[in-house]
Amino acid sequence: KVKKKGSSATSKSDSQSKKTNGSSNNNNGTKTMQSSSSMSTPFLLGCMVIGCLSFGIGILTPPTLQLGSHTNNIGQLVMDIHQVVSRILEQPPPQEEDTVPSSITTTKNPRVTCTPETLSNFLHVNPVPGMHVVCFTKQEEVEEVVSLQMFQGSQIGRNTTVQLTSSSSITWSMISQTLQDHLNLRSADALHQPWALFDTLGQKVITEVTPGDLPLRSKKLRIPQLLEQLGMVLLMEGGQWLWPGVHVGYKRHVDLYSIMPSAKPLDVNSQTSTTTTTAILETLSLTPLVLSVEGFLSTDECDYIQQTATPHMRYSSVSLTDADQGKEASEFRTSQSAFLGSRGDSTLQDIDDRTASLVRIPTSHQEHVQVLRYGKTEHYVAHHDYFNPIYYTQDPGTLQMIQNGRRNRLATVFCYFSDVEKGGHTIFPRWNGAPSPHNFGDCTKGLKVKPQRGKVIIFYSQLADGTLDELSLHGACPVEEGIKWAGNKWVWNEPIEFGG
Repeated sequence: KVKKKGSSATSKSDSQSKKTNGSSNNNNGTKTMQSSSSMSTPFLLGCMVIGCLSFGIGILTPPTLQLGSHTNNIGQLVMDIHQVVSRILEQPPPQEEDTVPSSITTTKNPRVTCTPETLSNFLHVNPVPGMHVVCFTKQEEVEEVVSLQMFQGSQIGRNTTVQLTSSSSITWSMISQTLQDHLNLRSADALHQPWALFDTLGQKVITEVTPGDLPLRSKKLRIPQLLEQLGMVLLMEGGQWLWPGVHVGYKRHVDLYSIMPSAKPLDVNSQTSTTTTTAILETLSLTPLVLSVEGFLSTDECDYIQQTATPHMRYSSVSLTDADQGKEASEFRTSQSAFLGSRGDSTLQDIDDRTASLVRIPTSHQEHVQVLRYGKTEHYVAHHDYFNPIYYTQDPGTLQMIQNGRRNRLATVFCYFSDVEKGGHTIFPRWNGAPSPHNFGDCTKGLKVKPQRGKVIIFYSQLADGTLDELSLHGACPVEEGIKWAGNKWVWNEPIEFGG
């Protein structure tokens, strides 16, 4: 928790600054210089205007200028100019630290007010660690007052309202400090990502630190104005977007391709008629968070991936922890697998882009798709997709890859490329907070997801606060009849590079 700097929640009378030596302290502890203390740009501009007018009037003196009947007009002109210059000098200098490139377009992001109906799409009965809903409302009847309603843990009924007031414009520093104080936010450090605010569609608005990765730079808005324009935002302490599960059975309609958290624009005209442009996310579980999307992949795409991967399939390896060094991979996993890079492959590139839009995280955070083939009796015992640094102390390569825990797998988009006649379910044995199983190959207890051609499930290896979710333990049950084709699309909390 960052120590509070000055007053972030005050009445208007308390926010009046005391002037000392030509400067004033505002509520966020920063100093705003008065015009008398420095020669600001508006001041120099005013001087230039006055100088030019003085020169013009000087050269237009008699005999060229007949002053008689025009004296009153010239005097009025000088008075008007004086008023204009005064207004220029009264304007405060721009606050560059509160101006950021906007990643928001008003056509895609209408204002979302915090009503019971809109809040029902984001609030939960039980608290969600690291996920908070924040409502910004500017009170028109009270000058320069912004109301912040914060739902800690995105929990129904767990809300606090704070009013921010200031004699000058409300700044991002004031808002940020208020959020940190009331939501008990930790600051970014060597092992933790900076927290971030997102709009209700999952687009990153601003991070705890000055953002430099916002995609659109066509328009600049002051941060408080941007937040007031959005109305409702979600704060993720881990710095990356997670879809709120709300409750089991909740369905959320998501437009794909309309929002691309990617550096390169998408050529929508290149998409085929079989490409999915919308998705319905259904919550299968809250603990761990598991979402399902049917029809995410077309039949042609499923067939293409199987055909492309077949020549490259080899029996799968595993990343062994310190305790499992020396063991054979087949003790854990008996499937075959192959990684397929998307460079130069329009079909795989399209799936990468669609996946980025689905999870609202850029393609630069994705690993190549790992295609899996399970024959009869083949399986994978329960495991985690993240790399817990405490289990890899003897593996410097893994520790370097995950930066000792700061960088890790955040989400898995698990794809089903075929139906399975019998068996082959994906199982989550710690569903609803169940204890760790004694037998990691047991497929009798837990949430079981049946393979379905074209379907994907999203499950998160991290909580919204960036901590590893032990409940994300999952496995592949043995195939009893038929062949199971599937694939892992791992998404990290930071950009990751695995080659071409």
